[in-house]
Amino acid sequence: MPWRECTLSGAVPYWRTVPANAGDVARVLQCAHFAALPSRGTAGHDNEGLQPMLKVVVIDGNAISRNLLTTILVNAGYDVVGDANISSAGLASMVKLHPQIVCIDIGSPEGDGMVLLDTLHAELPKALLFLVSGKLDPATVQGALQRGVQGFIVKPFNAATVLDTFRKTILKLARQHRPDDPGSHAI
Repeated sequence: MPWRECTLSGAVPYWRTVPANAGDVARVLQCAHFAALPSRGTAGHDNEGLQPMLKVVVIDGNAISRNLLTTILVNAGYDVVGDANISSAGLASMVKLHPQIVCIDIGSPEGDGMVLLDTLHAELPKALLFLVSGKLDPATVQGALQRGVQGFIVKPFNAATVLDTFRKTILKLARQHRPDDPGSHAI
């Protein structure tokens, strides 16, 4: 099923209908008020035609979980620019990286877990937030949604499921930001 995509032509974004695929997601996010994205490639080489990579940070108290999720995302072409535990220092260092996507395991939703989501949403209002957890109950999901979380990743990780969750969440966001008039030029 085709979907509408924002493509940059010089400085003017325009919308066109394209087949839905993960390779077009970065341009959609860029047009949906995301910061300019770095392109794949090496210095001094023409990067035209290559898709920009999305900057991701992974925040989790368990180093093994951080490494597994990082591996899945890097292998899929995401630019994991940092990972940290859920300490305040770790959170602050990840915010400084200005990621487009944040994957966070808040630990126990009771206590400071939901406060971490509030902090991330305030510090990175344009970033996509994904809650990572081994156990998601309805109250936690509802509280997370109210705090700006757009997607949920369940442990133990399954690479295909994680990537499908990313893709569906990004496509949903892209559909929300597309203009009603196919001829309009909007961000």
